[in-house]
Amino acid sequence: MLFKLVVFGLVGILAYLFFTGKLGKLAKAKKSKIDATNMIECDTCGSFVSDKEAIHGHGNHYCSKPCRDS
Repeated sequence: MLFKLVVFGLVGILAYLFFTGKLGKLAKAKKSKIDATNMIECDTCGSFVSDKEAIHGHGNHYCSKPCRDS
């Protein structure tokens, strides 16, 4: 009896989320956490690094400080 009540409650909650559109929003929220960034090629060694992690100096883009200083 208790098991049937728990299962019925879970099905009811899922149906509520599905019909109110909140279930789709939960799935989209997880997908939006993926961070798509531009990749930039280091002007010294040629390796690729994200735009956020790149070191900018002397008008060029570098993957690390040693590449920038060489």
